[in-house]
Amino acid sequence: MIEINNTELKMLDKAAREFSRKALKPDWEENDQFPYGAFFDSALDKAFEAGFFHTMLPDELGGFGNDITPLCIILHQVCREDASMGGIILTNSVAQELVIAAGSLDLVKDKIDGAESARELLIAYPLFDNPCEIEQPSAIRLKDDRMVITGTTDYVVLGGLATHAILPGRLPGDEDYSFVLVDLNSGDVRKSNPVLSLGLHACPAVDLEFSDLPCQLLGENGKGGEYFQTMSDRMLLAAAAMSAGIMKSSFDEASEYSQQREQGGRKIIKWSEVRMMLATLAYK
Repeated sequence: MIEINNTELKMLDKAAREFSRKALKPDWEENDQFPYGAFFDSALDKAFEAGFFHTMLPDELGGFGNDITPLCIILHQVCREDASMGGIILTNSVAQELVIAAGSLDLVKDKIDGAESARELLIAYPLFDNPCEIEQPSAIRLKDDRMVITGTTDYVVLGGLATHAILPGRLPGDEDYSFVLVDLNSGDVRKSNPVLSLGLHACPAVDLEFSDLPCQLLGENGKGGEYFQTMSDRMLLAAAAMSAGIMKSSFDEASEYSQQREQGGRKIIKWSEVRMMLATLAYK
């Protein structure tokens, strides 16, 4: 359970809960049909208007001063109704946190200030991979006095929605990898069909293949591992809040179902085994 003591945070918690109930809950089954059904752009833009994609940014960019608590509050409430929206918010926040860890906020400041919709603001990122475990990261090099990246990156979350992405790669001679920011509309980028897994259907990912794609270095060469560790140390809390919201929703649905379904002449909530399972879920 997330304790909320600050008045401003209580207001944020209420806003996130109302957004989830009104914009997500009524259509969650339909939304989960993506890509075989329409994408929930309307809900995405409502989340953008509510400022849920700016949470981890400094105050001057509409955020909460890079405080992790507001993000945890939003994810906890949103994921009680739709984990896909939570995945979108988390992915974008992770990308922003990497930019901040690298001290490269100026690279995306104009993008943030000029964004008029969620798709314009979002930054894609291969959320479920640790770059240090990739055997052959994409190659970064200088070409005609500009930096370019060539290679592939699998399961780039939001890669089919966002205009920009953060990708790992390695410069010649560097022992460790670096992170670069790319404009997915600026060069030779091939995107796969949406890759579905983990049940987050409306938080789509794609595999990317790119050749001599112009890129901008985040921070210093070979410092990607350092920036990744800084980001992950903080974002593990956000991931836990997301999981807590999903578990809370699972308990609510299981409890409601057990009070309606009958088996053996009585509602299954009366069976001790079911009550024990519900108690275990509530405890966790």
